[in-house]
Amino acid sequence: MFFVNMYFKNLITLATAAAYAVQTTAAENIYEIAANSDDFTTLADAIKIAGLDDELSGNGPFTVFAPSNSAFGELPAGFLTHLLDPVWKPQLQNVLLYHVTPREIRAANLTDGMTAMTIIGEDININLDPARVNNVTISTADIDADNGVIHGIDGVLTPVSVTSNVVDIIAGDDQLSTALMALGLAGLDTALLGNGPFTVFAPTNEAFDALPQALTDRLLLPENIEQLTNVLKYHVVAANADTPSLTSGDIETLNGKSVEVDISDRGITVGGANFVGPDMIAINGIIHAIDTVLIPPADGAGKPGEEETEQEDDTTEQEEEMSEQEEGMAEPEEETTEPEEESVESEEETTESEEEPTETEEESTEAEEESVESEEEPANDQNIVDIGAGDDQFSTLITALKAAGLAGTLSGEGPFTVFAPTNDAFAALPEGTVESLLQPKNVGALTDILQYHVVAGNAPSTSLTSGEIETLNGDSVNVDVSDGRVTVNGANVIIPDVIASNGVIHVIDAVLTPPFEEPAEVTELTKPEEEITESDEETSEQEEEEPAETEEESVELEEEPANDQNIVDIGAGDDQFSTLITALKAAGLAGTLSGEGPFTVFAPTNDAFAALPEGTVESLLQPKNVGALTDILQYHVVAGNAPSTSLTSGEIETLNGDSVNVDVSDGRVTVNGANVIIPDVIASNGVIHVIDAVLTPPFEEPAEVTE
Repeated sequence: MFFVNMYFKNLITLATAAAYAVQTTAAENIYEIAANSDDFTTLADAIKIAGLDDELSGNGPFTVFAPSNSAFGELPAGFLTHLLDPVWKPQLQNVLLYHVTPREIRAANLTDGMTAMTIIGEDININLDPARVNNVTISTADIDADNGVIHGIDGVLTPVSVTSNVVDIIAGDDQLSTALMALGLAGLDTALLGNGPFTVFAPTNEAFDALPQALTDRLLLPENIEQLTNVLKYHVVAANADTPSLTSGDIETLNGKSVEVDISDRGITVGGANFVGPDMIAINGIIHAIDTVLIPPADGAGKPGEEETEQEDDTTEQEEEMSEQEEGMAEPEEETTEPEEESVESEEETTESEEEPTETEEESTEAEEESVESEEEPANDQNIVDIGAGDDQFSTLITALKAAGLAGTLSGEGPFTVFAPTNDAFAALPEGTVESLLQPKNVGALTDILQYHVVAGNAPSTSLTSGEIETLNGDSVNVDVSDGRVTVNGANVIIPDVIASNGVIHVIDAVLTPPFEEPAEVTELTKPEEEITESDEETSEQEEEEPAETEEESVELEEEPANDQNIVDIGAGDDQFSTLITALKAAGLAGTLSGEGPFTVFAPTNDAFAALPEGTVESLLQPKNVGALTDILQYHVVAGNAPSTSLTSGEIETLNGDSVNVDVSDGRVTVNGANVIIPDVIASNGVIHVIDAVLTPPFEEPAEVTE
C-alpha cells in the first residue's frame, strides 16, 4: 500500500505539472483544452466531426481518457479515415464517448479493479501499477478543465461497436433471439456480416410471440423461405440511420417496399411499431429494437397514389382500344350468341370487348374470324390466373388467390367466370383489411370472399341478365343489367369479357363482400331454438327442484332426450355449452352438426372457452375470422360414432384434416391433454364427450403451403 500511495503521489505531481503545461487558461473546457494542445489535435478534430464539441464544452462534469495523436496513429490502416467519413458518424460518436464518463474521476480516486460506466453505457476497467484503463496506459493524469478532468492515454479504447457487426449485436441480446433465428433460417445473417451500412429494425421476442402462431409456424417452414426473407428484408434499410438522423417519412427497405417512420411527441415509430430501448451501434450499422413485427404490403399496394394514377392511365388506354375495336369490327356489340360461341371470341391485345345483346349469328361468326386473325392467341392460351398475373392491376388479387390456395383451382379446366377486383378496389377496403385477410389464420375468410367472386360456368356479358347468380362459396351475387351497364352487388363492371382459356374475367371496381351468415343453416335452427326455450324452462325447473344435482344426475338428464335430439339441440339445451353453440352458429357449422352424421364432438364447456387468453373468443367470433374459427371447431369433431368404450390411445383424424391425440389410461380419457369430464352424451346423430379445455389445431395446411 505504501508503494501504491507513493506511486500516486508522484503521478499526481506529474499530472499537475503536465496540466499547467497543456492548459492555455485555467477556465478552458475539455474540448478547448484538446483543441489547443499539440498532443490531442486528432482527438479534437474527431470530436468536431462527430458533432460532440458542444457536448464536451458543456457543464459536465466529465472525465475524458484522451488518446494522444500517436495513439490514433497506432490504429489499423484506414480505420480512422473510415470513422471520420460522415456516413459513419454514429460509430465515431460511439467510439469517442466510450472514452468519457459522466462524472469526474481524478487520479487519487482510481483504485485497482474498479469499473466506471461511460456515456454510452459500457463499462471501462481500471487497473494500477502502472495505471491503466482497459489495459491502455494512462500517460498523463489530472489535466484540469472547468467542466471536468482529462487523463491522457497512449491507446484508443474500443467499444463493442468497433468489434461487432449487426449480427453480433443481435446475437448478444437475449430479447432478439427469435430475430436471430429467423435471420439464420433466411440466410440473411451472412448478408448482414457485410460492410453495410445497414439499419435493422429488430422485432423483440415478444413482438414475434404476438404474431398469430399459424403465421409464425408457416413463415418458418423451409418451403416458405422466400416469404420469410421478404418479411425480414422489410426490416432492413441500406443506411446508417441512428435515432437523431431519422425524420418522419418513408424509407425504402431491402425488399423494395417503403416503411413509414413517424416522429412525434409520443416517440418514434416505424410502420406503427414503437422503438424499444436505445440505439445499438455496430461497426456496419445500427439496430433499433421494435415491439412489433412489420408485415410488408402486398405487391401493388406500396404506393397507392402512384398505382392509382397508373391504373387510371391503363383503364384509359384499354377504353381507347375497345373503342377502336368497336369501329373496326362488324358491330360485335349487337351479338346474342350462345355462351359457348362467345367464349371462343377474343379481342385485340387486351382481349376485351363490350357486347350488347343484338347481333345475328352470321355477324358473330364474322367477328370471330376477325378475332382469330388479329393475334389474340394469348387469350386462348392463357388461363384466368395467367392473365391476372400478367396484368399489374390484379397483383393484389393474384397474391390473395395464392394465399388462399385458389390459384391452382382457377388455373384448372373450368369454365369459370371471375368478377375480378382491381388493386384500387382492394385499396379502398378499410385500412389493414387486406393485410389481415392474407394472414394464414384468416385463410378461411379469405377463401370465402374470393370464392364469392367466382361463378362455375362461362358467363360472358352478353349472357348476363338482371337477377341472382350462385357463386362458388354457395351464396349468390345480384347482377343488374340496365342503362347499358352491368353491376354486381353494386360494383361496376368496368372492363367486361377478358377471355381466358378456361373462362372469362369481368373487371370490377369494388371487392364483393359475402353475407357471412348462411340463411339455410339459420332457418334450420329456428325450430330447435324455440324448443330450446322450452328446454331451458324445464331445465330451470329441474334446477330449482334439485339444486344439489351431481354431475352423474346431470348426465342422466341430458341423455334422456338423446335419441330425439341431435348434437346441436343437446348443446343448445345446456347452458354450459352456450359459447360453443354461439361459435358453431358463427362458423356456419350448426347446420352440419344438426345433420345425419354420425359425429363425435369433443365439446368444450363455457369455462374452457373462458380460460383462453382475454379477447380470444370475441376475436374469433368476428366475421373476418370465420376461417380460423371454423378450423378450430372442426378440430373438435370426428366423423363417426365413437363412444368412450371404443376409444383407445392414439390419434384420431378430425373434420379439419388434422388429428387429435387420445390417451386412455388410469381410468380416464384425455384429448390433446384436455380431460373428458363427462363422456357419452348420446345424440340422435352421434355422441358428445364434454372436455375441460379448448383444443388448438396445428394451423399449418401442407397442401396449401406447397401450392
